[in-house]
Amino acid sequence: MIKIAFVRFLIVGAVNTLVGYGLFCAFLYVGLAPLIALTLATVLGVCFNFFSTGRIVFGHKDPSRFRRFVLLYVVYFAVNAGLLESARAFGLSAYAAQALVMPPLVIALYLGQRRFVFSPPAENQFKKAPS
Repeated sequence: MIKIAFVRFLIVGAVNTLVGYGLFCAFLYVGLAPLIALTLATVLGVCFNFFSTGRIVFGHKDPSRFRRFVLLYVVYFAVNAGLLESARAFGLSAYAAQALVMPPLVIALYLGQRRFVFSPPAENQFKKAPS
Protein backbone atom coordinates (compact mmCIF):
# COMPACT_ATOMS: atom_id res chain seq x y z
CA MET A 1 0.00 0.00 0.00
CA ILE A 2 2.81 2.43 0.84
CA LYS A 3 4.52 1.84 -2.52
CA ILE A 4 1.26 2.48 -4.40
CA ALA A 5 0.62 5.66 -2.41
CA PHE A 6 4.16 6.84 -3.10
CA VAL A 7 3.76 6.22 -6.85
CA ARG A 8 0.46 8.14 -6.80
CA PHE A 9 2.20 10.88 -4.80
CA LEU A 10 4.93 11.11 -7.43
CA ILE A 11 2.39 11.42 -10.26
CA VAL A 12 0.12 13.90 -8.47
CA GLY A 13 3.16 15.61 -7.00
CA ALA A 14 4.65 16.05 -10.47
CA VAL A 15 1.52 17.91 -11.55
CA ASN A 16 1.45 19.94 -8.32
CA THR A 17 5.17 20.70 -8.65
CA LEU A 18 4.85 21.78 -12.26
CA VAL A 19 2.02 24.13 -11.30
CA GLY A 20 3.96 25.51 -8.32
CA TYR A 21 7.25 25.84 -10.19
CA GLY A 22 5.42 27.34 -13.17
CA LEU A 23 3.83 29.96 -10.94
CA PHE A 24 7.23 30.63 -9.29
CA CYS A 25 8.87 31.13 -12.70
CA ALA A 26 6.01 33.31 -13.93
CA PHE A 27 6.28 35.54 -10.86
CA LEU A 28 10.05 35.82 -11.35
CA TYR A 29 9.53 36.62 -15.02
CA VAL A 30 7.26 39.55 -14.20
CA GLY A 31 9.93 40.94 -11.89
CA LEU A 32 9.00 39.77 -8.40
CA ALA A 33 11.78 39.02 -5.92
CA PRO A 34 12.45 35.27 -5.44
CA LEU A 35 11.02 35.07 -1.91
CA ILE A 36 7.88 36.95 -2.92
CA ALA A 37 7.51 34.66 -5.94
CA LEU A 38 7.99 31.60 -3.70
CA THR A 39 5.43 32.90 -1.20
CA LEU A 40 2.77 33.54 -3.83
CA ALA A 41 3.37 30.22 -5.61
CA THR A 42 3.17 28.34 -2.30
CA VAL A 43 -0.02 30.05 -1.14
CA LEU A 44 -1.75 29.52 -4.47
CA GLY A 45 -0.68 25.89 -4.60
CA VAL A 46 -1.71 24.84 -1.09
CA CYS A 47 -5.47 24.55 -1.69
CA PHE A 48 -5.09 22.69 -4.97
CA ASN A 49 -2.43 20.41 -3.48
CA PHE A 50 -4.55 19.61 -0.41
CA PHE A 51 -7.42 18.29 -2.47
CA SER A 52 -5.39 16.56 -5.16
CA THR A 53 -2.97 14.91 -2.75
CA GLY A 54 -5.55 14.15 -0.08
CA ARG A 55 -8.06 12.53 -2.41
CA ILE A 56 -5.91 10.88 -5.06
CA VAL A 57 -2.85 9.84 -3.05
CA PHE A 58 -4.16 9.16 0.45
CA GLY A 59 -7.89 8.71 -0.18
CA HIS A 60 -8.94 11.42 2.29
CA LYS A 61 -11.67 13.98 1.76
CA ASP A 62 -11.79 15.24 5.35
CA PRO A 63 -11.42 19.05 5.34
CA SER A 64 -10.48 19.01 9.04
CA ARG A 65 -7.00 17.89 7.98
CA PHE A 66 -6.44 21.20 6.16
CA ARG A 67 -4.98 22.85 9.28
CA ARG A 68 -2.27 20.19 9.54
CA PHE A 69 -1.65 20.46 5.80
CA VAL A 70 -1.14 24.22 6.08
CA LEU A 71 1.13 23.79 9.10
CA LEU A 72 3.25 21.30 7.17
CA TYR A 73 3.44 23.73 4.26
CA VAL A 74 4.55 26.53 6.60
CA VAL A 75 7.49 24.35 7.66
CA TYR A 76 8.06 23.32 4.03
CA PHE A 77 8.06 26.97 2.97
CA ALA A 78 10.56 28.00 5.67
CA VAL A 79 12.96 25.20 4.77
CA ASN A 80 12.47 25.87 1.05
CA ALA A 81 13.14 29.60 1.48
CA GLY A 82 16.30 28.91 3.48
CA LEU A 83 17.62 26.41 0.94
CA LEU A 84 16.68 28.68 -1.97
CA GLU A 85 18.63 31.58 -0.53
CA SER A 86 21.56 29.32 0.40
CA ALA A 87 21.75 27.97 -3.15
CA ARG A 88 21.54 31.49 -4.56
CA ALA A 89 24.45 32.50 -2.29
CA PHE A 90 26.57 30.05 -4.32
CA GLY A 91 25.76 32.00 -7.47
CA LEU A 92 22.85 29.96 -8.83
CA SER A 93 19.97 31.76 -10.47
CA ALA A 94 16.67 31.63 -8.60
CA TYR A 95 15.31 29.32 -11.33
CA ALA A 96 18.17 26.83 -10.97
CA ALA A 97 18.31 27.10 -7.18
CA GLN A 98 14.62 26.24 -6.81
CA ALA A 99 14.93 23.34 -9.26
CA LEU A 100 17.88 22.04 -7.23
CA VAL A 101 16.23 22.20 -3.80
CA MET A 102 12.88 20.71 -4.84
CA PRO A 103 13.73 16.96 -5.04
CA PRO A 104 14.72 16.42 -1.38
CA LEU A 105 11.87 18.66 -0.26
CA VAL A 106 9.36 16.59 -2.24
CA ILE A 107 10.42 13.42 -0.40
CA ALA A 108 10.22 15.18 2.97
CA LEU A 109 6.80 16.55 2.05
CA TYR A 110 5.50 13.07 1.18
CA LEU A 111 6.71 11.71 4.52
CA GLY A 112 5.18 14.63 6.40
CA GLN A 113 1.86 14.23 4.65
CA ARG A 114 1.80 10.48 5.18
CA ARG A 115 2.72 10.65 8.87
CA PHE A 116 1.30 13.97 10.03
CA VAL A 117 -1.54 15.10 7.76
CA PHE A 118 -3.17 12.04 6.23
CA SER A 119 -2.20 9.30 8.67
CA PRO A 120 -5.01 7.04 9.85
CA PRO A 121 -6.27 7.91 13.33
CA ALA A 122 -4.47 6.07 16.08
CA GLU A 123 -6.51 3.49 17.88
CA ASN A 124 -7.40 4.30 21.42
CA GLN A 125 -4.61 2.78 23.50
CA PHE A 126 -6.70 2.94 26.63
CA LYS A 127 -9.60 0.85 25.42
CA LYS A 128 -10.67 -1.69 27.92
CA ALA A 129 -9.68 -5.16 26.77
CA PRO A 130 -12.58 -7.56 26.23
CA SER A 131 -13.17 -9.81 29.23
